[in-house]
Amino acid sequence: MHHCSQLAAQSQARSLAITDPVQALRSLTRTQLPTTERTRLEWATWVQFWSAAPAFPDAKEVNATAYQRWLDTVTTLIQTGQDQHVLVDTPVDALRDVFAALIDGLGIRVITGGLDADRAVTLADQLILGHMVSETYHHHHTTTGYSSL
Repeated sequence: MHHCSQLAAQSQARSLAITDPVQALRSLTRTQLPTTERTRLEWATWVQFWSAAPAFPDAKEVNATAYQRWLDTVTTLIQTGQDQHVLVDTPVDALRDVFAALIDGLGIRVITGGLDADRAVTLADQLILGHMVSETYHHHHTTTGYSSL
């Protein structure tokens, strides 16, 4: 569990280092969704840990700490995006919770075989670009010939 938590923290730190908050969120989806053998193993560990958390207080505490770190990363990226006027002006906690639920839901579907990993990434991108990004960002990137990740 500790190893998975460290790997997650490393990928979150890489996303925080990206200066464009929209691209940082998109990068975070690619590193957090189970798209590689390594991330599939991490997800398998997390799923087992989540299922143990309700019955074991220690597991619940460790899970809460690790999950809060993930939520803090997402909150920081969203707040930065709103400060730069590239994400919609919606309460940060609401956007964070929708984004986290999306990643959790897509991840569970991928890890259980109900969804292809590439399709999960596409769906996450569609949510980010279609519902989280501001008109200012869309306008700037369509007039400058911007290309996506």
